[in-house]
Amino acid sequence: MLGPFESYLTMRGIKTFPLRMERQCANASHVARWLGAHPKVERVYFPGDPAHADAAAIRRLFPANLYGGMVSFELKARAGKMFSASWIRSSWWCAPPRWAMSTA
Repeated sequence: MLGPFESYLTMRGIKTFPLRMERQCANASHVARWLGAHPKVERVYFPGDPAHADAAAIRRLFPANLYGGMVSFELKARAGKMFSASWIRSSWWCAPPRWAMSTA
């Protein structure tokens, strides 16, 4: 059974859920477009992409512009792991933990 504070948090979360989902989907769409235009990115996987193999089914099943927040991508293979690490390190939107960047 929920207590008063947990109930308050649940109600507050339910009230803001539509706005949070809309913003999450919009941000994912912006990130997918940015990645698609990046010269070091080979391919972007995002359900809202018009070139997606299942674009017709996705448009039929999902509300307009609400395709989810999941974005994945492939980097172009040039220098393997070192290229990937340097690209991630230089990206403004991703910062790996310090222990992963140690050279010891």
